[in-house]
Amino acid sequence: MNSKKQYLFVTNQFKTGGVETVFYNISKKIDVNILLFPVHLNLNKDLIRRLPHNVKLLKNKYRIKRNVVSFIKIISMSFRYRKEYRNDNTKIINFSDTLTTLLFSYLLNPKNVVSWVHCNPEALLKAKTHSIYWWLLKKCRKIIFVSEAQRNLFLSMPESEGIERAKTVVCTNFIDTDFIEKSRQEPLRTQNFLFTASRLDLRSKDYLTLIEAYSLLPIETRQKYRLLIAGDGPDKLKIQRKIEEKNLRDRIILLGNVNRVCLKTSFLAKVPVYSG
Repeated sequence: MNSKKQYLFVTNQFKTGGVETVFYNISKKIDVNILLFPVHLNLNKDLIRRLPHNVKLLKNKYRIKRNVVSFIKIISMSFRYRKEYRNDNTKIINFSDTLTTLLFSYLLNPKNVVSWVHCNPEALLKAKTHSIYWWLLKKCRKIIFVSEAQRNLFLSMPESEGIERAKTVVCTNFIDTDFIEKSRQEPLRTQNFLFTASRLDLRSKDYLTLIEAYSLLPIETRQKYRLLIAGDGPDKLKIQRKIEEKNLRDRIILLGNVNRVCLKTSFLAKVPVYSG
């Protein structure tokens, strides 16, 4: 058993998105031993290579899919892992807004779980299993929110009845100030475009409405400002079909994953052909 205190961060995956970025920024700024445990085997090799020295990636031995059978498998899997991580030296942190990771974290150590909420709490109600999700949140030692407004919305919802404010904490998303300071020294090139970046996952990102809204803009506005979308995810093909349906293939560009380290070079190198 490890005698040093360590923090086990449980994530749904570690591929692309805001959760991964926030984790990366947090782990860079705190000098503690961190174990990263993605429940699903969806990993971005570039992100893994860039993990700070204090982070150890734990690869799940069991393949988990998104279905009822796997939900049962999570329960079995958690009991196999709990022998190793259910101790006073390991703090369990559910770092994803999913029932799978919250359940796994809770079963690892029911008395010592902290859960992060990154999204709009109302979005969690769309899941059929949201009542189980809220029941598990009430069992957490602490619940962490990314803003005061998000916490207030959560506590105002009927589902949060019984959760005391003292149990909640606001921890705003960390920003990589070193990267910003370094980028500030580089020459700035400007282009005409609209830009968004996130995981291409329609369960939590409403790209279909964004595309619909863009299609309603006056044609002269669309001619001047193309819409650039950076990121990748499970619903990329659905988003592409929506773009084609609206005949906007030349106006809405899917850039794929863009490494922020080379944002000034590889990303902007693509932009001039899109400029108005």
